[in-house]
Amino acid sequence: MRTICIIGGKLQGFEVAYLAHKAGMKVVLVDRREKPLILSAVDDFHCFDVIREPDRLVAISENVDAIIPVNENMETIESLKKIKDRLACPLLFDFDAYHISMDKKRSKDFFYSIDVPTPADNPTSPPYFVKPPCESSSVGTSIIYNNRELDGLDPDMLVEEYVEGDVISLELVGDGENFAVAKETKVHVDETYDCHMV
Repeated sequence: MRTICIIGGKLQGFEVAYLAHKAGMKVVLVDRREKPLILSAVDDFHCFDVIREPDRLVAISENVDAIIPVNENMETIESLKKIKDRLACPLLFDFDAYHISMDKKRSKDFFYSIDVPTPADNPTSPPYFVKPPCESSSVGTSIIYNNRELDGLDPDMLVEEYVEGDVISLELVGDGENFAVAKETKVHVDETYDCHMV
């Protein structure tokens, strides 16, 4: 039986653990919290912070087939980048793609360059979708319904047209040359526009 190790025990980790189990894999979780959300959905759990104890992750890598980071904590991501060459198994994560995707301005520029449509920038009438340039997923986002709410907005914030509809997440798998959409998921968001269910 194949075994994967996931780093992060929140909702993204649950999705990966669920799919791994459906594929007949064993799931090992590493999370710094003692009671992560997905604790009951994994086969083995190690409670430690990979930033402070990277050697523990290196040791775990000797007994798993792959490691998948399923969190968006920048310190954790940077720590993994530093130790990736010490791991005894593949780290299934594209650092370059992550840095493009976390920078919403860079993402938009990339989408424009490959002719992927995106909501219009700085529209002339509400509603507006406002988001910080470099936060995780939906952190700091809001929908603004009138022009007065734009007053005092941080000039670094991105202001786009608000497009009504479902939020869809596409999971991509690739090897640097060949890519496939592995899973399409409808994302359910709460009143702060944060994902709370997939």
